[in-house]
Amino acid sequence: KKSSKMQVAESIPAFMSDTTDRNRTSPFAFTGNKFEFRSLGSTFNIACPNVMLNTAVADVLAEFADRLTAAADPAKEALKIVTETYAAHKRIVFNGNNYSDEWVKEAEKRGLLNLKTTPEALPYYSRPENLAMFARHGVYTGEEIKAREEILLENYCKVINIEALTMIDMAGKQIIPACIRYMASLASAAAAKQALGFDAPTEKDLLQRIDEYTRAAPSTIRLCANSSPIIPISCATTANAALLQTPCARSTAKSSRAARSIRTRRAYAIIFATTARRTTKR
Repeated sequence: KKSSKMQVAESIPAFMSDTTDRNRTSPFAFTGNKFEFRSLGSTFNIACPNVMLNTAVADVLAEFADRLTAAADPAKEALKIVTETYAAHKRIVFNGNNYSDEWVKEAEKRGLLNLKTTPEALPYYSRPENLAMFARHGVYTGEEIKAREEILLENYCKVINIEALTMIDMAGKQIIPACIRYMASLASAAAAKQALGFDAPTEKDLLQRIDEYTRAAPSTIRLCANSSPIIPISCATTANAALLQTPCARSTAKSSRAARSIRTRRAYAIIFATTARRTTKR
């Protein structure tokens, strides 16, 4: 495959395009003439990550523009910017297998974040530096960011709660009855073999193991069913913990759900009101 010159813009010199295949394990794969964003979850709307990425890029480009405007020698300053920026951020560049355990260890060694769950990631919405960046460019106010964080926490909690209730329902109505039917079949087979003078070690071993699981299952299901749903903490306290999960009385769970619903309605109201104000100004 022959390489060709790529002209990005009149102000940027032409350079040879990359001829290698893209790294399909990379969240940001360079594909010859562009970066391909591959890390978005299948159920997530692309709008939110686009806002985050575009704002971050705009913030850095604004900083570059200020330096170049104030520089006596823009060309020399541009080279200095490239050198300093790459030196400061080259730790994020990795061309190996991003799915491997080796990269997890290497990323930790480089001091990179590895937020494995939604509750770990969402508190970064309202970090002071992020609030300042969005306010600086007029993208989101602090209230809007915190409202979105609250709504995402609410949605996460609801989905987890639905999945947990579905699991409990499936275990009680499908899995345990299926185990009992299978145990009856194994018992019948073992009895028939023993009646003919044969041993039934396999059937007995399976029966014993399944019986242990099915004995423990009802108490576990009751424990899960009597626990409260996952309750999100208010945005003000998400710095150290994003979720609170504790068994409690039904009345407490009911009041918590009511409070959570009020917070979510308030968060939506903030977003709608701000959007309406901006639309009216335009």
